[in-house]
Amino acid sequence: MSPPEYCLSRPFRTLLTTTTIGWMLSAASVAAVPDTGAIAITPNGEISALEQRASDGSRRAQYSLSLRYANGDGVARDPKARIALLMASANSGYVPAQNSLGWVYREGLGRAKDLDRAIRWFRLAALQGSALALENLGEMYEAGEGLNRDDSVAFSFYTLCAARDVNADHLTREVEAGTATAVLSCRLRLAKRLIQSAEGNTDATTLGFAAAWLEMGLAESTDVKDTSTIGTRARQRETEAKELLEALRPRLSERDLADQKQLMANWKPFMRDLVDETPYPSILALTTID
Repeated sequence: MSPPEYCLSRPFRTLLTTTTIGWMLSAASVAAVPDTGAIAITPNGEISALEQRASDGSRRAQYSLSLRYANGDGVARDPKARIALLMASANSGYVPAQNSLGWVYREGLGRAKDLDRAIRWFRLAALQGSALALENLGEMYEAGEGLNRDDSVAFSFYTLCAARDVNADHLTREVEAGTATAVLSCRLRLAKRLIQSAEGNTDATTLGFAAAWLEMGLAESTDVKDTSTIGTRARQRETEAKELLEALRPRLSERDLADQKQLMANWKPFMRDLVDETPYPSILALTTID
């Protein structure tokens, strides 16, 4: 049994080659340094140690402090300080900061809206496996936002995002929650696409794939308790996925669902290998962007 056709299409395969990935960036190659570990989030008002680490050049601390300035968490809101810290962290190669800076330019948050810069930063983060950046690029391709509209490429990005292993991403608390939400969101997008393609027929295999994507997404989603944008979006996606899964169950026998879940369990490592084994060029030697 093979994955759905669009996942093995030429655009999807091409996306996973060095030639196509080359258009994402022109930068020197250096040895990649993985970002593992987590930032200790200090209580509100106790940020002196975090500020010192940021001043000393810790890219994780710079990113974490930028979130504080964005949210007014223990410090006064300061968009300029936020951008300066994001820039420093992103230019040091910190993937979450690169994705966040892409979002700043995409939405025009404290900076003039600039889709070209947004795309470049998203590409930098996506090349290093950022689920959030992969989803952002998928959205921009699907909407034709700063890029030529291309549903096939959009869903290739969504598939790469959906194939991420949430439990293998050792990131900060904030980024971990966002990563889980992005992965669930992309699995939900794929499930909807599969259900749409199965309308008007009794294709249990296609519907089984859809159900499996939803099952995996809900199993790995993070239960976010806060009231942040990420928390609200996570709860919305979880509710939508649960409702869609419940609507699918009557259309599948228990055996069909069990067979397709087993199929998905075997396919997921295959998808992850495609992501992990792609020879992404290192992008840590990044020319600073003003």
